[in-house]
Amino acid sequence: MTEERAPEIWWEFVKKVPHKGFYEKYSDSVYALAENAAALRTAADDNEKALLLLLLLWIDSPSHKKQLQANWKYSCVSCSKSACSQIFSNF
Repeated sequence: MTEERAPEIWWEFVKKVPHKGFYEKYSDSVYALAENAAALRTAADDNEKALLLLLLLWIDSPSHKKQLQANWKYSCVSCSKSACSQIFSNF
């Protein structure tokens, strides 16, 4: 899921519609799902660097930190250039 979402994130932020693709694809899911998504304004040298920077931003953001601390069973994260998607689920 995150590998599919990560490349979409950048364009969602450019168009000012973050999470649009996530809601369109998964809003009808029978599973509890949530997403942290972010994109850096400049391209990161690699995905690992982008993830580290965005993780620090998520920790400083109350709504993103809430997802990080919630009682999710699974979490997966993928980055594409300077955009990352982290999806949480209990299935």
